[in-house]
Amino acid sequence: MALPLIEPAAAVVLTVAIKLGVLVTKWKSRAELQRFLKIHPFIRDDRSLAAFKQLARRNMRIALLLLGPLVLDMACIIVVVRAYGLAGLGMVLLVNIPVFWLSRSVGALEAQARSLSCEDAELLAEYTRVGKSWVKKASPDF
Repeated sequence: MALPLIEPAAAVVLTVAIKLGVLVTKWKSRAELQRFLKIHPFIRDDRSLAAFKQLARRNMRIALLLLGPLVLDMACIIVVVRAYGLAGLGMVLLVNIPVFWLSRSVGALEAQARSLSCEDAELLAEYTRVGKSWVKKASPDF
């Protein structure tokens, strides 16, 4: 059996550190989404559309920045589970519960931000385009 590239104890520390970083990032995103939704209950003018675009850009960039650490986290999880068996799996599940809960909360707020009402047809077309881009594309094109 080949030795892992990372020691199991270090993999535990690294996966917990990554999860803490993800939690902080998600918590900030959640707060920003809540603030946006409070200030902009609907898309009424160019200012609210610009704020929506800024929010979408920020969240898309954060998602891209988290890809690297999350790939590393997956590797660490494999090492932890292989080294510690069911106890390692339990630890992995335990540290993922808050991440899962917060991710669902952020996802619901993002969906709410993408489904605001807008009476101006021109603004609505751009708002809808940005919302679709937010979901379907890796990086902002607006």
